[in-house]
Amino acid sequence: MKYDVNGINETYERAQAEGLKVSRHFIRQACIDGRLKCCKSGRKYLIHYDNLLELLKNGDNQPTGNEVIRKLSERLRPNDLS
Repeated sequence: MKYDVNGINETYERAQAEGLKVSRHFIRQACIDGRLKCCKSGRKYLIHYDNLLELLKNGDNQPTGNEVIRKLSERLRPNDLS
């Protein structure tokens, strides 16, 4: 049984060879953010190529920083800034 698992650079090179428009930075950030399912071994991320294709097909479905509603702290009321 052969596994299709590579590092970021190999995954990027394969994506480029297959005509996918992704950057190394995108793949790296998706691994760090948890959007791309991968395994970290030491300093290296091991990526199953099908997981990258799934991410590109379905999207990440995670809220961005602008969509998250945060509770204002009690100390930061506008009326208290005099």
